[in-house]
Amino acid sequence: MKIVIDIKPISEIRTIGCLDDYHYLSDGTLLFEIADTGSEVFNKLLVIHGMVEEILTHDQGISGEAITAFDKEPSESEEPGEEINAPYRDAHLIADAVERILLANLRIPIKVYNASIVKTLDGGTV
Repeated sequence: MKIVIDIKPISEIRTIGCLDDYHYLSDGTLLFEIADTGSEVFNKLLVIHGMVEEILTHDQGISGEAITAFDKEPSESEEPGEEINAPYRDAHLIADAVERILLANLRIPIKVYNASIVKTLDGGTV
């Protein structure tokens, strides 16, 4: 199995409004596209989030197409993965927990990380 990680501007992420996207290419390669936050550590945390989420959704039989379709639906939430009807909600929340554990161990305040995420979503980097 080949896994590729591509850090790029958020405007180039396949799913609009998402910081990370993962999907299988026709040759079986698992591609992770990650929005560049301007911080190597924060980019790595987004990669880890995506990997945890993909491992769990793959194991649960939740397709990438189902996730993408849900993410593209109009949402009242800033974070579609947290919505109660998100097909990948459990996987997303576990991936968030892993991020928070790593942030705590890195002694990075969650407010600093979240500010970076908001800025990236708005089209900028740290």
